[in-house]
Amino acid sequence: MKPKKKIRLIIFDISGTIIDHGSLATIYAFKSALSKYGIKITNDIIKIDMGIRKIDHLKKILKHKIINSQWKVKFNKNPTKRDIDTIIKIFDKKLEIEVLRRTSYIQGFTKLVNFLRIKNIKIGLTTGYPKNILNLILKKMRLKGFRPDYSVSSSEVKRGRPHPDMTLKVMKKLNISTPSEVIKVDDSLSGIKEGKKAKVHTVGILLSGINLAMSKLQRKKLKPSSLKKLRKININLFKKVKKDFLIDDISELKNLINYKI
Repeated sequence: MKPKKKIRLIIFDISGTIIDHGSLATIYAFKSALSKYGIKITNDIIKIDMGIRKIDHLKKILKHKIINSQWKVKFNKNPTKRDIDTIIKIFDKKLEIEVLRRTSYIQGFTKLVNFLRIKNIKIGLTTGYPKNILNLILKKMRLKGFRPDYSVSSSEVKRGRPHPDMTLKVMKKLNISTPSEVIKVDDSLSGIKEGKKAKVHTVGILLSGINLAMSKLQRKKLKPSSLKKLRKININLFKKVKKDFLIDDISELKNLINYKI
């Protein structure tokens, strides 16, 4: 898919794309919240619906056959609305802590922002986090001298990912109506689906996000053969959602814009 016009806007996901290498904050928060009920959950189960609105993500987790089976063994019933409300409150508190531990930019983002500003390309942010978490992140970003042109959380739109509402809202607020002038960058499959439904260009992140689920240090310790294997697995995952382009992490986006898009 080749654009007919110049790129005017890039919309970034946040966790696993520009901060929080491996998107670990959400993983740790879900594990912590569910452990209060004696439920053990793996990274692979959390990964399945990563990127969607967190309350919806929790509901899907609780319906997963492995988690639902554990719950029924312990409580002899399905989770109630009260259970879900309590778990999400625990999750939100833990998420705040975990996110604030992981607000350093993924390597290459600061240089990329400078490049985009020189090119007069606007920057938007979308996230599956609720508004209160987004505000915490934006505050940290402002302290580092960065302000996106517009940002939106999943709690500010009628429908979260994989629906296109957040991307479309950013485009509307920034007066950009032509999808071919927009790139959506995301580490989650639901985020790429969001971009595809908005008919913009999509760029999947292979090795800094949820599909790797590792810190930068853990990634560095991997053997080249292991990293190659994980990259191949993640390439196949993104093929399922028909992404337009793939990069290992945000540091490669500048070259993609210059030479391929």
